[in-house]
Amino acid sequence: MTANTFYHFDGDPEDERAWQLFIAAHSEGAVADQATAASSSARLKTLYELFLLFVIVVALAGTVFWQQSTTQIAAREGEIAQLQAQLATATALQTASATAAEITHAERKAPVLHIFETDHLRFVVEPGNVLIVTPILSQIDSSYDQLRQDLQLASITQVGKVTIYVTNNANGDSPFPYNALGVINIDMSVYTRQPTTATSDTTLDFPTDLVKRLARHALDEALCTRVIKAKWNVVIEHLYRHIVHGQEWDPTAALTPREIQSRHLAQIYPLTTVELTLEPGNWMYPDTTVASAVADALMEYILATYGRSSVPRLLDALSQYEDLEQVIPAVFAIPAEQFTTEWHTYLRLHYPMEAAGSTDVVDLEPNRSVTR
Repeated sequence: MTANTFYHFDGDPEDERAWQLFIAAHSEGAVADQATAASSSARLKTLYELFLLFVIVVALAGTVFWQQSTTQIAAREGEIAQLQAQLATATALQTASATAAEITHAERKAPVLHIFETDHLRFVVEPGNVLIVTPILSQIDSSYDQLRQDLQLASITQVGKVTIYVTNNANGDSPFPYNALGVINIDMSVYTRQPTTATSDTTLDFPTDLVKRLARHALDEALCTRVIKAKWNVVIEHLYRHIVHGQEWDPTAALTPREIQSRHLAQIYPLTTVELTLEPGNWMYPDTTVASAVADALMEYILATYGRSSVPRLLDALSQYEDLEQVIPAVFAIPAEQFTTEWHTYLRLHYPMEAAGSTDVVDLEPNRSVTR
């Protein structure tokens, strides 16, 4: 065996040579296999490196594309926001223009109003009615103040003032369709005439009607604080009539024939007639003519003798008691019999039936029910 081999063979040289040939052949195959393996490994490495390079290139390309897309999206969003802002601005301008046009149109149509304040009233007046309203402001306010004092109503604050709209509205389409307790509408077109100068005469219809409506307002306010028993409805009805239409009884005022006849009828009926419950079909109860006549004459006597200052006590008593035997002493501090005697004496003095020539009373249904 040669010295440069690591194999060692002890035996026949022929066999050793055969062995050496075998070893040599085997070594060449191993080297060839190693060369083949090395070549394959180099190719795999090259392919891997190429794959990594491809991945890097794709990643870089994707990054660049994403950045470009993001920039484009941001630009588009900016353009959309700008367009939306422009659209909103245009819409706002159109709305403002339309609103301004509506306001201008409304201002052209709306009446010019003058406001006059008194201690208890607030007048809102169109220019054409200023010359009618201003001369009577103090008189109307004083009359209303006195009535409120007589009815013992609370003092009026700035917020509680009655607002009176004085307008010209011939077509019935009032721009102030208020029906609240604290608002009164006056349509001057229903009155006979209006002044053209400060010295022109004015009709008395307007101030008279306004005083009546203010009187109704004050009496409504007085009744709002009380619950009047239903049996006294006829008394309250005629209290309204005398407070609203006559304020206090005027001995110089001329009564109508029907009113005089009602005073004659009241002289032959007792005071308690007004407290009897009216039952249709029951002949034992008085009809509405008798009850109304007695109540009307009663309210005239009370206001003429005791004045409007007695009304609060009367309303308090009518809200508490069921019969006149209790009401009369509570209000007038005299027995009911004495009050009745004095009442009939008053009626005979002012409306003597002998002077009329007849005691017959016909068709006295008043037909002037006061709606509260």
